[in-house]
Amino acid sequence: MINLIRIIFGFFILSIITPVSAQIILQDYEEGANFIRLVLTLDEITLREKKSQQGYFDESNPGKFSLPKRTIFIAVPVNNNFTINSSILQSKQFAFNLGLNPQVLKSSDTTFSYNYSPDFYYAQSNSDIVKFCGYQTIEKYQCAELQIEQFTYNVSSRLINQIEKIELLLRFQNPLILGSSNSIRASRNSSSSIIINAGQTKIGNLHTVQNEPKINSDWIDDGLQYVKVGTNADGIYRVTGQQLQNLGVNINLINPSTLKIFLLGSAIPIYVKTNIPGTFVKDDFLEFIGKRNYGGEHRSISRYGEPYKEYLDRYSDTTVYWITWNTVNSPTVKVVSSTVSSNTDTLSYYYEINHFEQNNWFDFSGADLVRKELPYWSENKTWGWSGLSVGTRNNAFTTTNLFPNKPIRVYAKMQSYAFSNPIRPHHLAISLNSSPVIDSTYINQYGQIVLQGEFSSNYIIQGNNTFRVHSYSTGGSINLCFFDWYEVEYPRYLIPREGKLYSKFSFLPGKKEYFLKIRNVTNTSYSLWVTGDKAKRFSVPIVNNQIVIHDTISAQSELFYCEETKIPFPIFYYQKKFDRLTVNSNKAEYILITNKKFLARAKDYAKFISDSYNMITKIVDVDDIYDEFSYGFFNPEAIRSFLKSAYYNWQTPSIKYVCIVGGATYDYHGNKATYQGAPRFYNYVPSFGSPVSDTWFVVFDSSRTIIPDISIGRIPVTTNQEFDWYFQKHKEYLRHPFNAWNKRVIFFSGGTGNDQSQIDALRNVNEFIIQNYVNPKPYSGKFTHFYKTINPVNNFGPYSAQQIARTIDSGGVFISYLGHSGTQTWDNSITDPMQLQNKVNCYPLITDFGCSTARFAEPDVISFSQTFVNNGQAIAYIANSSLGFTSTSYTFPQIFYKKLLADSVYTIGDAHRIAKLDLISKYGASGVYQLFALTNTLIGDPIINLKLPPKSNLVVSESDIKILDNNFSDRQDSLGIKINISNYGLSINSSYKIQIQDHYKNSLNYSKEFTRIIPDFADSVFIKIPVKELSGEHRISVNLDKDDAVKEIYEDDNIAAYQFIVPSGSVKYLITSHVENYLKNPVRILSPSAKNEASSYILEVAENGKFYNAIQYQIKLDTIKTDFNIDNRFKNKRVWLRTKTNISDSISTAITFKLANKNSYSLFDSLSFSNQPVNNFKVRDYLSLDSLYVKFRLLSAGLNDGNTALILKNGQNFIPENTLRGHHVAIFKGRNLEYAGYKRFDVYGGGTSVTNEYINFLDTLSSD
Repeated sequence: MINLIRIIFGFFILSIITPVSAQIILQDYEEGANFIRLVLTLDEITLREKKSQQGYFDESNPGKFSLPKRTIFIAVPVNNNFTINSSILQSKQFAFNLGLNPQVLKSSDTTFSYNYSPDFYYAQSNSDIVKFCGYQTIEKYQCAELQIEQFTYNVSSRLINQIEKIELLLRFQNPLILGSSNSIRASRNSSSSIIINAGQTKIGNLHTVQNEPKINSDWIDDGLQYVKVGTNADGIYRVTGQQLQNLGVNINLINPSTLKIFLLGSAIPIYVKTNIPGTFVKDDFLEFIGKRNYGGEHRSISRYGEPYKEYLDRYSDTTVYWITWNTVNSPTVKVVSSTVSSNTDTLSYYYEINHFEQNNWFDFSGADLVRKELPYWSENKTWGWSGLSVGTRNNAFTTTNLFPNKPIRVYAKMQSYAFSNPIRPHHLAISLNSSPVIDSTYINQYGQIVLQGEFSSNYIIQGNNTFRVHSYSTGGSINLCFFDWYEVEYPRYLIPREGKLYSKFSFLPGKKEYFLKIRNVTNTSYSLWVTGDKAKRFSVPIVNNQIVIHDTISAQSELFYCEETKIPFPIFYYQKKFDRLTVNSNKAEYILITNKKFLARAKDYAKFISDSYNMITKIVDVDDIYDEFSYGFFNPEAIRSFLKSAYYNWQTPSIKYVCIVGGATYDYHGNKATYQGAPRFYNYVPSFGSPVSDTWFVVFDSSRTIIPDISIGRIPVTTNQEFDWYFQKHKEYLRHPFNAWNKRVIFFSGGTGNDQSQIDALRNVNEFIIQNYVNPKPYSGKFTHFYKTINPVNNFGPYSAQQIARTIDSGGVFISYLGHSGTQTWDNSITDPMQLQNKVNCYPLITDFGCSTARFAEPDVISFSQTFVNNGQAIAYIANSSLGFTSTSYTFPQIFYKKLLADSVYTIGDAHRIAKLDLISKYGASGVYQLFALTNTLIGDPIINLKLPPKSNLVVSESDIKILDNNFSDRQDSLGIKINISNYGLSINSSYKIQIQDHYKNSLNYSKEFTRIIPDFADSVFIKIPVKELSGEHRISVNLDKDDAVKEIYEDDNIAAYQFIVPSGSVKYLITSHVENYLKNPVRILSPSAKNEASSYILEVAENGKFYNAIQYQIKLDTIKTDFNIDNRFKNKRVWLRTKTNISDSISTAITFKLANKNSYSLFDSLSFSNQPVNNFKVRDYLSLDSLYVKFRLLSAGLNDGNTALILKNGQNFIPENTLRGHHVAIFKGRNLEYAGYKRFDVYGGGTSVTNEYINFLDTLSSD
């Protein structure tokens, strides 16, 4: 159970695709004095029958009827209420046995399944056909969100009524202000594309302003310098002049009376010590009370939907303070140097609070799996210590200087985690040492509790004590709570511990004057503060090792004591002068948010973006965001506040893109490093929530539906070297010329290895994309689709290893994977980016809509998205940081690739954002769709345009001109030529003219012009050129688009030429074959039978086919045959031979042979074997039997190392579900090691029975 959030593997499977063609079409639109009228047609959506897994469903509403609700957004005027009337214009009724939305069930730690017939049932509510859900701001326009019940179901008759056309009439309370032109420009790259009346409405007052809670920035003076410091423990702190000087402060300019410290925008009391009045030098100091950053109300229970109440602040344990000077009204602490004698009571004790907590695991309970995956910090979402099943947990603590006769209080917090008895599943109680059990109580399912009790002083002792939490059986086989922390309050004398004392008096009933007596004080140099209504600093003499002070004390009072030599310094961050991000004179279309570590390179990168994309860019240091929007506190939510402020208040043009540079983790306190020994991950730029969501930063109106206003992406680098690599990739991506790579795409389809219907379903989704968006014009891409098969077992379908390697080596402009996935794995044995690295040095977009591969913020695992982008070739990676639910993982890829390939939204960030809007518009805004909108993540720069060709591009090169005849000469009439023509651009319905010519001896031998249709990807032309008695050099030239009729990407790759020699056929050699020959001296040739003007020939012999360093022989031809001897230097060597005449350049065809002592056909070297069918032989300079190698590769990665297992035979994985926990065993039999079966044994979770089964299985295996 513990690793549910750590690494989640699973892909919730539906057996066929739900078509994404469902649309809401505006057929008629009218605006009047006080109304808007719309006529809408609603297309079909495939519904799910009761006993089927096909069709629409929604995992966030299990047990309800599987009926989609259609969502539309209508731009409406601000501050003008309206009523809605609807009229159904067209509908149909049909019989249908409707299914329920399935329940998602957890099968094991890492896998899930669907129950399509849940036990529970919800009747369909009789809601209005059209429901007003509220207002939603989209691109600063106020929109009414309407939900249309397109389908209604009659349970008794099993009839469905489906609305096909509907009229909506919105009648407004006040007159509409209508202009003469459209108020909203419709754009396919804009979020306004989902506003149904965009491009139609002429209403003038549509803009709305979204106001974030006001951040107090009045404390910031733009003309002053500030020093940022922090404290992570309660106590007295000092800052010296020397320390300020070390930060670059000119302390000579500081007037000490003007020093001031701010906390959360308000000045706090300080104490300033100077040696010379009016000056502040190195040895002078200021003193203040610093606090740890607590969460607040951690002993309270969170309500449903409210964040879990933590002991420490969720994001940081450090409180931030700002030091400034040369200002006015500096509050200083009152210094008290004497004690007034009176008859007031003496307070000699306080309650020491000991808090014990170990955040070992990030895990929590919840009934709704979809809701658990939402990034929001919900009521149970927290780190915990350990599980508590039936039994007793002993919690140790130690007391010192125990004050007598006062009670002790104890607390323990936990939540329900797992149970088999849903009625009062957990029964708990507490005790202290030998005390009776008290506070016996029950926790309801998925509830929380804070056990608490007060015990008499009789049950506590000085020294070691035990606080016990008891968990009793409730009758179920499973009874597990998740334990968070325990806390002890015990009365203690006011006695310093190691020179320090921090005391709270929250046990006091009211405000009263007391003498406070601090005992066992031995150091006369000390600092003593009491805070409450007013802060005071006491400097009184020590008498009998005691300090006695007089003050008014209440439950809000705190006492701080520290020996001077032990007063700590705060954490020093930096000095700065605020460059206000809230100033509305700022302007940017592209914002890059990063950490100081990457600022230097970010400046170069932002300039590159500005120059390459003609964008106004701005770099923002994330610390500047914290400083202005969170008072300097580390808080991811400040990023959203900043972006929203900039979006609404900065100058136009508005922000279009946000690129975050830097890694992140939701383990804000480094718990995995502290408690589990994992490497510490640093939050360079944090994300929001868990699973993390960068999209949340750009959702400025989250009142109902998740509508991202800006395209956002992240480059999650952790080193400057990684950033340099991405920067280099981006530069090369833009300047790389368009070629075949830009037309190639690769698809991978996975699935559980023994589930044919699941494998088919995943394959069908990719096939849908191929047939509807890749194949059709204008893209007409060249695709390869690798998919799993069961028989034979194969991850990549009916392709040879050579075909797979060739495809991956050639690469593709994008790679689409669908199937099971985990943080670091795909289910088809892809576990490393190197497996998909192409050899053309091009950088693809990779998409994966399964589970978890975009978990870029895991504290102990590097996700696939990070490895592919930071270290691999991917220019961007789109995947889920959460689980991938079927309803979205099957439909969204089709919408996304439609945007890219059919709708021509080439910018990856825009296509990603707008596809999410279409998804919600088509299928509604329920939890599972909102989850996808928040956690489906773009890793990479959102401004990048997918490198799809913008125009046609005809290409021909010298290597594309091929001679079809193997052996040819001038004795034949013509020579066959094949010309391969490529189109590396768009395929359009147009034609072009080709000119092909053959030049021979400076004259035109052949010329032809003809028209061809522009090919989708490749075409071939076949011609024959005359060669009869035309031996010698020929030059074929090809000119594509001779008349420049086609607008192309490049115009300089349409012409190619190829030179070749037509050999003379006048001489023939007496040999049996072309290559496989032994010949002995003399070598014999036949003289020409036809009339030949040449009486002698030049014979060339060389040891290579290029005839480098050839030896020439002058021979005279006899009437019929001619014999000649080759020099013995070539004896026992392979030689090449050709002839030519003395009176022309005519050259005969070359032959090759080994000069030996006999004439025969012979296979004697690698060249002679090259054309032979050879199996299980090695061919070098000799022939030998080859060894038959079977390559096995085994990979085992545990929880923290990738959570995957592979058994690969010759590259093929034989584990059907490679992230399931356990021992995976594949059986191979016989001499050829044929696959014979598979077993998995979960010995960790299965206990003794599984272990015994495993042993028995191994005992039954034969030795074969």
